[in-house]
Amino acid sequence: MLKKLLVRALLALLVLSNPAFSESSDPINIGATLTLSGGTAFWGNNARRGMDLAVAEVNKNGGVNGRPIKIIYEDFKEMDLRLAATAAQKLISLDKVKVVLTQWAEDTSVVTPVAAKAGIVVVSVSGGTKGLTLQSPLLYRVWPSDEAFVKESVGYLLKHGRKKLTVLSAQNVYLTNLSALTAELWQQSQGSKPFLQDVSPSEVDFRSVLLRIKQGRYDSVFFYIPIERMGLLLKQAGEIGLDIMKVGTQHSDDKVVFD
Repeated sequence: MLKKLLVRALLALLVLSNPAFSESSDPINIGATLTLSGGTAFWGNNARRGMDLAVAEVNKNGGVNGRPIKIIYEDFKEMDLRLAATAAQKLISLDKVKVVLTQWAEDTSVVTPVAAKAGIVVVSVSGGTKGLTLQSPLLYRVWPSDEAFVKESVGYLLKHGRKKLTVLSAQNVYLTNLSALTAELWQQSQGSKPFLQDVSPSEVDFRSVLLRIKQGRYDSVFFYIPIERMGLLLKQAGEIGLDIMKVGTQHSDDKVVFD
């Protein structure tokens, strides 16, 4: 609901800021790059449903300056960033969109340069990477910075007396950023960096790295792993008896993990 309200309000604000929008009755085209197929389709389709609800409500109430909003969706599948960049070019040059909505930091990073050259606004609906909006003065986001989440999580571990931390992260922009932020904030508080370990985003057998964590006698671990792998990771951690404090991302309590 919050995302729906924020996206609707921001779309209206961006469109109303251009007086030319009131000179026609044609739909106002908005572009969106989402993961609508593949292993990350769960997220992209959820975002699409929220956007569809927002647009339906805006249009039901007369659109913007009497013009309906239309979202043109482009699928960049399972994080194919070349597809995202190509989609941005198509949306801007052929579909003449006024705004491009992006899903995560990854697609935002390749869509923004294309949009900036054309003077097109980009709005990231789920990009929390620190410093994300510094890429362009035309880039906005409606998702809070990851820094707030990491600060809270590090503070929780310290409050509970944890002193020896390791971080296990999959190698993608979002999760690597979380890992780097965690290391930075832990070092500020403890004077030493945590031990960082990374795995492929498609990894399904975590037992060897989990054994290294167990043998290293760490008292806490951050698991920055794609949500669709988190349940498997936790199961394997239990099987080897990794009995230490575990912290995941904001989505680690999702039904997808427990299923």
